[in-house]
Amino acid sequence: MSSLRNPATFAGLWLAAGCNALFGVEEPNLISEANGGEAGQPGGPGLFPSLPEAGDGGEAGEGGAAGEGDAGEAGAGGGWSQPQVPGAAGELGGGGTSEPPVGLGGAPLATGGSPAPVAAGAGGEAPSVSGGAAGAAGTTGSACISGDRYCDDDTLVTCEQGSPLEEPCPFGCESNACRPECTQPSIECRNNNQRVCGSDGRWGPEQACGDQTCVPDKGCSDCAPGDVRCNAQSGDAEQCVDGEWHADVCQSEERCVLEAGVSRCIDNVVFSLPDTTLPGGTLFDRTPDVLYAYPLRQSVGPDELVALQIGAVGAKQPANARLALYADNGAGYPGELIGRTNTLSFSGSQEVISDLTPRIRTLEPEQNYWIGIVFAPGGVPQLQCRHDDEAPGGLLVHQPFEDTIPTIFPTSEVLGDADMECNLFLRVRYRTPD
Repeated sequence: MSSLRNPATFAGLWLAAGCNALFGVEEPNLISEANGGEAGQPGGPGLFPSLPEAGDGGEAGEGGAAGEGDAGEAGAGGGWSQPQVPGAAGELGGGGTSEPPVGLGGAPLATGGSPAPVAAGAGGEAPSVSGGAAGAAGTTGSACISGDRYCDDDTLVTCEQGSPLEEPCPFGCESNACRPECTQPSIECRNNNQRVCGSDGRWGPEQACGDQTCVPDKGCSDCAPGDVRCNAQSGDAEQCVDGEWHADVCQSEERCVLEAGVSRCIDNVVFSLPDTTLPGGTLFDRTPDVLYAYPLRQSVGPDELVALQIGAVGAKQPANARLALYADNGAGYPGELIGRTNTLSFSGSQEVISDLTPRIRTLEPEQNYWIGIVFAPGGVPQLQCRHDDEAPGGLLVHQPFEDTIPTIFPTSEVLGDADMECNLFLRVRYRTPD
């Protein structure tokens, strides 16, 4: 409120004026009301176009008599601005013209932007009359609004406690956030190693898949897309789907085969090994209590076989015999006993077949085997054989019929049966689930 509205003040000024006239002093020109300062100016445009610009400054207050004009109100501060300039301070209220002037300048800006003093009000004529008060400083808008963020090229700018903080984005900035290196649940494969995308949007360390296969977005898996196989344990036809084996279960009378990149189950018929008959066979007498061993004319192929039965072709005359299956020892010689039979009788039959004991023996791929036979004394022991220069020949060793067939073919006192091959065979099938 102006001091001229105070009665005591008004009376004092009136007495002073009378004294001045009495002593020839020029009276001051009293100012009834002085105008306030100009409104502060708004800040510049914001960084975020959606935010409002800085507010306008307040209107100037009206001054009182004797230069005691009230200060102009502060200009309102701006929001986000570039450069960040708040509203300017209001100017001083108009005062008298004191001699010397004692009016004060406007205060500088509070924060943000460069200080900008404003002009002082003029003092009153009488030394006792003060000048106008300084206009208050314009308030500065905060540098930013906490929680706001935006992209500046490959940099993310985030507002924290009213100040902008910059964060480089190695993989670019998009939609007010740093673009991640990867997104969950991505899995990447390199050189049969996997690396997994973490919750921080970065690839984790590489991990070797070992004896598994790395499948993109699946990781270390049992198989790769497009893989097919015949399962060695179950005998099932399997194909890889999404990094896992899916089986077509082969039944006991079926077997799995791989054909044209596809695994499938087919009928698993029993067949003979060798799969052809002995050429030019003739009946030859055999000596009792002698173990004859002849190499199987056909080795096992690339697949495992199961030997179900063993047989021989002889005369229809009465004769008893036992048969045995030996594995080749790797040096072209019978080695370990694989299986054997009980006593067989040729009486009235040219071909005899018996199950092996133990039953169902596995024959390894690409291996050679030997079949042995020993006749009991009495009867007419004969075998259908061929005897020519192309026959592979066999081996023989003394072996009493009543004695147990040796588990390892004897190496002492072995005699050769040169240029001889007899009609001995196996009944086999491809291996299927046991």
